[in-house]
Amino acid sequence: MNKVSFDNSDSSPETNASSQYNVPCMPHMDATEESSIKSVEPYKTFLAGEILFWIFVILSGGLYYLIDYWFLCLHLFLRYKRVPTSEATMLVIKTMYFVDLIPTRQISSKGLGTVLSFTHHNLRYYYDGKCVQPLYFNSTITYSEIIDNLIGGYNYDEEVTEKRNLFGKCEILIQLQSFLSLTFEEIKHPFYLFQLFSVILWFLELYYVYAVCVFVITLISLLSSTYQSWKSMHDLHDLALRYVTIKVKRGGEWTTINSEELVPGDLIEIPRGTEMPCDAILISGGAVVEESSLTGESVPVIKDALPYLNDKVYSVEIDRHFSLYEGTKVLQTRNHGEKQVIGLVVRTGFSTMKGKMVRSILFPKPNKFKFTRDSLRFIGCLALVALSGFAVSIYLFISTDVATDEAVIGALDLITIAIPPALPACMNIGTGFALHRLKKQGIFCISYPRINAAGRIDVFCFDKTGTLTEDGMNLLGVNVSRKGKMSELHKSAEQIEKNKRRFLTCLATCHSLTYVNDKLVGDPQDLEIFKFSGFKYSLPKDEGSEVKAYASLNSDSDNKNEENYDTAILHIFYFTSKRKRMGVIVKNLQNDNFEFYMKGAPEIVLERCRKSSIPDDIEHVLDNYTRSGYRVLACAMNSLNTIPAEEMKAQKLENLEQEMSFLGLLVLQNKLKAQTIPTIKILQKAEIETVMSTGDAVLTAISVAKECHIIKKDATVFLAEMVDNEIVWEKFTNEADDVPKENILNEPPWLNADNNGDYTLAVTGAVLNAYDALAKLNDTTAAQSINILLKKCRIFARMSPEHKTLLISRFQEIGIMVGMCGDGANDCGALKTADIGISLTEAETSIAAPFTSSIPDISCVPIVLQNGRCALTTSVQCFKYMAVYSMIQFTNVQILYVLGSGLTNNEFLSQDLITVLPLAMAMGSAGPYHKLSKKQPISSLMSVAVIGSVIGHSILQTIGMVVVYEVALSMPYFTPVDDASDDYLNDANTIVYLMALLELISVCIAFNEGRPWKKPAYKNVWFMVYISLIGMLHVYLVLWPPQWLMDLYNIDWFPMYMRLALLGIWLAYSVVAFVYERFVIVWIYQRHEKWKRNKRSKNALESRVLKA
Repeated sequence: MNKVSFDNSDSSPETNASSQYNVPCMPHMDATEESSIKSVEPYKTFLAGEILFWIFVILSGGLYYLIDYWFLCLHLFLRYKRVPTSEATMLVIKTMYFVDLIPTRQISSKGLGTVLSFTHHNLRYYYDGKCVQPLYFNSTITYSEIIDNLIGGYNYDEEVTEKRNLFGKCEILIQLQSFLSLTFEEIKHPFYLFQLFSVILWFLELYYVYAVCVFVITLISLLSSTYQSWKSMHDLHDLALRYVTIKVKRGGEWTTINSEELVPGDLIEIPRGTEMPCDAILISGGAVVEESSLTGESVPVIKDALPYLNDKVYSVEIDRHFSLYEGTKVLQTRNHGEKQVIGLVVRTGFSTMKGKMVRSILFPKPNKFKFTRDSLRFIGCLALVALSGFAVSIYLFISTDVATDEAVIGALDLITIAIPPALPACMNIGTGFALHRLKKQGIFCISYPRINAAGRIDVFCFDKTGTLTEDGMNLLGVNVSRKGKMSELHKSAEQIEKNKRRFLTCLATCHSLTYVNDKLVGDPQDLEIFKFSGFKYSLPKDEGSEVKAYASLNSDSDNKNEENYDTAILHIFYFTSKRKRMGVIVKNLQNDNFEFYMKGAPEIVLERCRKSSIPDDIEHVLDNYTRSGYRVLACAMNSLNTIPAEEMKAQKLENLEQEMSFLGLLVLQNKLKAQTIPTIKILQKAEIETVMSTGDAVLTAISVAKECHIIKKDATVFLAEMVDNEIVWEKFTNEADDVPKENILNEPPWLNADNNGDYTLAVTGAVLNAYDALAKLNDTTAAQSINILLKKCRIFARMSPEHKTLLISRFQEIGIMVGMCGDGANDCGALKTADIGISLTEAETSIAAPFTSSIPDISCVPIVLQNGRCALTTSVQCFKYMAVYSMIQFTNVQILYVLGSGLTNNEFLSQDLITVLPLAMAMGSAGPYHKLSKKQPISSLMSVAVIGSVIGHSILQTIGMVVVYEVALSMPYFTPVDDASDDYLNDANTIVYLMALLELISVCIAFNEGRPWKKPAYKNVWFMVYISLIGMLHVYLVLWPPQWLMDLYNIDWFPMYMRLALLGIWLAYSVVAFVYERFVIVWIYQRHEKWKRNKRSKNALESRVLKA
């Protein structure tokens, strides 16, 4: 038996070797773009470097271990040396977004010998002595080669062992780290290490209570972050890993094994009710499969055995009707002349379609929201401020003859204040609350970073059928061909003449319906068409029959001229988005004649029909229907009497569809879902562009787009289609007559100055693909054209799944944040590629998209966007609050250090635990605002608004404390700090500390902006209750504190006039802080955005002038 297991093609490697140590790598057919290997560098550990490493670790007290962990270049420099690839023990793998250090291993097989191998992103590779080759079971061969060479099964255990050694076990096993191990990995993050350093420092200073509390906060933050990672990985692990018992043919006999023991090339029996443990080709029999957990498509799919064809090459992704995918459930099986339904295993583990989706979750594209990066940069800025304070403090301590150790510890303490310990927990508050709210509304998310991304969506793309419109179709009627003209619209089968029964036969047989549990299931469109035909549909009683089904004229019909008109369906050519048509081979049981029927897109079917059979007015009728928004399908047939019966099933579709006879048209109405128009209006009011991406004809798409308000009913629309491999533009009109010559454009509409930009575009997927192909050839005009196309086009028609994914990618390339909403397998690529993808499916756990909505219409989109904006706003607000809080505390301590005093443990605790952390949590608990606003929230922590806000408030709070101190200093009661005393109970400490405490409330109120992204603060019950309580407590502490509270907070007595002066200064500060945040910062941000827009416009104008 010939097993084709390796790809040793001589095609050019993806990366050319720059040296003997930079290894070229062939692309892996199962790798996504972001996982495709760009370069491979071989390394090997050496003893001297390892010894030196551990010496450095010991001498540095473990610090060098962390530095080595953080910096790969240093790790490689000291512990590894470059070697020829054949000697490598480790490889540095570089992809588009990742750099990984991967161990190698040796594998052996008869075909390869002993070679170096490695696994990257759960895909396997080996080194053939010249370059790195992908390792996979090669099923990309002709149908006939698969049937001739690969369906014998394995005869020897050695063969199975070899394949398992090469391809691994048949399982999508995500290696789970223990909670303790994940915690240790998390601790290595610089932030947590800094917190650990802080806690140790505070223990040295005898700040036990505060150190313990900070340790608890940090521990909670650490454990929360670790738990989120641990739980998400466990959820994905449980979703991905499935074991079943299955029968496999080994040594010529059928035996039952656990599915993890399967290897590519195995023959397996497919029982009813099983969940597929691998990707397999159906070799014999048939099956009905539910693929909702994989694709989001709720309609059961019929699978047929692979036909014996010499010139058709199998693809596991394209030949879906012959393929069973891991994770899908087999609802029903049917053997055709065989005792068993048999499949050939071609993909196992992470190489399967399900494995590919799991890999995309494990190794996603880096999120555009660089919150972690921005937060670290911001913390770096705070650290610089703290270092300046450190230097000043050292100088002050030395100049006042403080002991060196005390001076260093005291100055280091100032640095620790700059990094708020609760920052990570606060940064995730918004996301956590949003996840909870979405789940309560029936929307589930498997990729948490996408929630913040939902807050900045600019464009939202929608599939049409099943998303904007109902799943089901209403068949308005049919038009048959009659004496060279199209008939009137027949709204029932009884109106069709007896001699047009072939047309009804086409309706009754050209589909992929089947029975599951005595219920006829399949595509809702096919169900509606079959119902119209008046036929009955039945499966053969003999499961071994070669007949797939029977279609019989309904004997209960009221038609008085009925006849017994039985037809057997022998073979189905299934519909695919690529070929836009389907066909069936049937046998007329009344005369034993074989016939071929086709149903599909009119432009596809008509070009395969004899011209003499096509009515003269077909174009007029088609235009009339499509411009009215109806979906139109064409039907045709061929007589197959010249083909021998035994060769019938081996015929190619292309051979059967030549010179067909046109039969008629089906006119279907796809009604909009009730929530489509209201939702589109909501998005458009929020200035989120709405785009339709559909497989329907462009004229139908334009009509539906107008109906659902994606474009205005009176909008000027220019449409483009490919005609003879050329892009042809024309102006859309509502008239169904021939397009006037003046409507045909000689150039794209954006080159015509008369249009003034007030128009909308509608193009087909072929046009989009053509512009994209030209742009990739560095065609400057095409690159500009596609950018204009993306900005002006709202209708993309005749879109294949690949076209939909291309559209999303193109939007992202020009910096547009794009969302996608769809309901089926055709949308999977676009849903995964989009910044946020929402799959409409009843399955709670689906990996078809980051978001899964059990709400069956697009009303879920505003819900996701509103929660995204709320979460994003909360993250930014919490970050600003924590940053300013750290600066308030830093300033508080720095002023007291200068005066020779400081804060006590309880004073620190009152700021951190009693004031800041609860307020931050309460601030983040607010739900989303009920309307989707035009204004989008700030998404970058390094934006002018955020930086300006933090710097401005840092200055204001400093001024507030200085003013309070200066006023107190001028009062007769005030006693300066005694340099000889170590007691922090003094007038300076009291007045500055209380001002800092009150400022923490003021900035929280200033930052807690609600509308237009969050509910107003007064509707946030938790926040209002706590801010009221803590505010009253602090005012009470200023005006009438009892002695026990003064002792607890370590504050000194001061006269009422100073208390009132303090409150007056605080109120003035609060007003200034509020005005600065709500008005000044907004004005600065608006001016900056206007400047950026003007700059972009100026650059664009200069570019056009230069090109002119």
